Amino acid sequence: MSEVLEKKISIKDACNLIGKAKDVFAPIKEAVTNSLDAIIQRQETKETFQPKIIISFHYKTKIDLLHNKEIFLDAVSIEDNGMGFTSKNLYNFKQFASPAKGLNNRGTGIIQIFCRFDKLNVESLFSEDNKDNEYKASWDIIGNYEEQFNKEVSFSDNKTKITMSCFSGNEDDRKFYERYLGDLDELKKDILKHFLLRLWLGNKEKKLELKIQTILDDCIEKEFVFDSTNIPSPDKEERVIIDTKKANVTYKKGNKPQVEWTSVEPQYPLTIHRFKLPATDIGENAIHLCSKNIMVENFKFSAIKRKDSSFDGYRYLTCICGELFNDPQNVSHTVDHFIFPSQKDVEKEIKDGNVQLFN
Repeated sequence: MSEVLEKKISIKDACNLIGKAKDVFAPIKEAVTNSLDAIIQRQETKETFQPKIIISFHYKTKIDLLHNKEIFLDAVSIEDNGMGFTSKNLYNFKQFASPAKGLNNRGTGIIQIFCRFDKLNVESLFSEDNKDNEYKASWDIIGNYEEQFNKEVSFSDNKTKITMSCFSGNEDDRKFYERYLGDLDELKKDILKHFLLRLWLGNKEKKLELKIQTILDDCIEKEFVFDSTNIPSPDKEERVIIDTKKANVTYKKGNKPQVEWTSVEPQYPLTIHRFKLPATDIGENAIHLCSKNIMVENFKFSAIKRKDSSFDGYRYLTCICGELFNDPQNVSHTVDHFIFPSQKDVEKEIKDGNVQLFN
């Protein structure tokens, strides 16, 4: 008698299987992207509100027995006033390998949080079915999950706060995050690097505000707000058409595959946005390939001789986006590069009998 044998894996196993993204900023990118998506969800209800996001880096002071003082990263929190943890959003939050996921590439994006933080806390105030709700949850890398619902609550505005704590990154990761406490401009540069296009789009009509702050021993050290007064706009925009091709395979005498490449219709349009920024606001010239208008991968361009060069005091950040890049099937599980096989690789797979495509 046959039976179905299922093997469950822990979050820690999933981290080892999928791997940690090279981009140290990946956990922040995942959480902020979810906040931006939640704000769009609420905007689609036609409700009038001022969209806001707050990114906070929490640091603590520790004094050892010899009275030496050490400052360490305690937690990172991302707060927004988007749609909140409605039934649908809660279901998607708990699911891995969900086809409903967007940039997160079918739910693997949340794994990037657990690749560098061992614990995730959620607090959400939201309205659903004409009722005000409060949802709280705690989830750790071992898989322990606790949640609490309150149906009779009162609040003035939606609020969802995600807190990542118990930092588990390596020494280089720790230094990456701790440099923000000494220089908030470094955090500003990383926000622009990853979210500039999305910030500009969110601010064009809806006046999105994004606040960043560093907090030491529960006291705010420094803060800065991205809003309509300082979010840059592109100085150039262009639309290009990409001619993608597909392999049509037929088999002739000797059962050898014959490959013919034909264009895919309709062709894919890509939009190029170029931002001209003061050299003090961005650390390098770069071209970014974006999914859902969020930076995923740098595009290597030989014309940029030195990435840190400035031109009359300016540097240039170019964002390329389109539906071709929005398809989660084209994004790696680590959400730090795209997966587009070359014609040579496809033909090799067909020749080796690993792919069979027929007219």
